[in-house]
Amino acid sequence: MSIDLHIRIEIVLMMARLESPSSVRRHFHRENMSDIPSEKTIKAIYDKFIETGSVHDRERSGRPSLMTTEKLDEIEEILSDNAMVSVRRVSQEVNLSKSTVHLAMRNVLGYKPYKMHLTQQLDDEDKDVRVVMAEALLPILDHENNDGLIFFSDEATFHISGMVHKHNCRIWARDNPHVTMEVSMNSPKVTSVSRALIANPKQEGIQLLFRHVHHEKAVGFGILSWSRLTLKSGRLAIMKDFYVDQSYRGQGIADLLIGECARYAREHGGLCLT
Repeated sequence: MSIDLHIRIEIVLMMARLESPSSVRRHFHRENMSDIPSEKTIKAIYDKFIETGSVHDRERSGRPSLMTTEKLDEIEEILSDNAMVSVRRVSQEVNLSKSTVHLAMRNVLGYKPYKMHLTQQLDDEDKDVRVVMAEALLPILDHENNDGLIFFSDEATFHISGMVHKHNCRIWARDNPHVTMEVSMNSPKVTSVSRALIANPKQEGIQLLFRHVHHEKAVGFGILSWSRLTLKSGRLAIMKDFYVDQSYRGQGIADLLIGECARYAREHGGLCLT
């Protein structure tokens, strides 16, 4: 990590007063300093100052660095044109190694990779879908054995619109740009299955509600319940309740729901009985 000259000077002054690298680090923490040097680095800077009377780095031997001012200007221009460019692409364009470019972007130019935040786009149709889901959950809530339920939600959606995968996307900037992208859960998709995990602390069984969405309409529900019975192959999961809209029967919705329930049971070390 390249350390600015004024930081090096402050390290020397604080070490002369506090005589402890850990105390110097705590001082920097109180000052809300970013990228605080390690205790080892602080000690090395101070020891070198005592030895040489200078806080500058020693002259380096060996081959000169390939990172020239011209290369830095090229990288700066690339990042200015496209802040979401990958380090690998930049390294290809400037004909330098990926590690060299990455160090230059972080330590010399001062760029940092930031994630974008996705916000849910809500449409009027979403309210209808929520009502349908609530109507499916009400009978479960009213059951006498379902006292003290805890609900967790999970949704697996497969889009065909090329939606940005934010886990693989970074925005290079010196300061956080706070980028948000509004996405629609109702964008064109092949299929989407919503899950509502229903955990009851008073019972061993855990129920899982699956909702299948087809062409932006909820058309089927399935209830998967963990049995207290454990087999050699794992816990037994039973498909308790099952429903498919009459107008969509015969279109494979039932098979998709059963397959999703069976897959979930396998992933969690169980066997699904339908």
